[in-house]
Amino acid sequence: MSYTVIVEFTDLKDNNRKYRVGDIFPREGLKVSKERLESLSTDKNKRGFPVIECTEPEKEEPVEIVKPEEKPVETIEPEKPAEVEAEVTSEVEDPLPVKKTGGRKKKDAK
Repeated sequence: MSYTVIVEFTDLKDNNRKYRVGDIFPREGLKVSKERLESLSTDKNKRGFPVIECTEPEKEEPVEIVKPEEKPVETIEPEKPAEVEAEVTSEVEDPLPVKKTGGRKKKDAK
């Protein structure tokens, strides 16, 4: 992975080497542990804030996707509804009986 310096700093673990903004970290020929990279790219260092940032994403190993064997899908025919014989009549019954009332009584006018 490649990192770029975002804040000037002196690397106390590399003979006080000065890194300026825009420099590549680590310098060519220097190997740095993952813990050191994490320390400098987060707030877990003496300054309390990141001084480098990742400029090249980590290369991931290609992952092979294995598809499960496809099984044929069974098709199930829906059952047909049973035929029902019904008597058809032309008369329709009133579904709700209506109560008949005498209506309002009128008051006598004086």
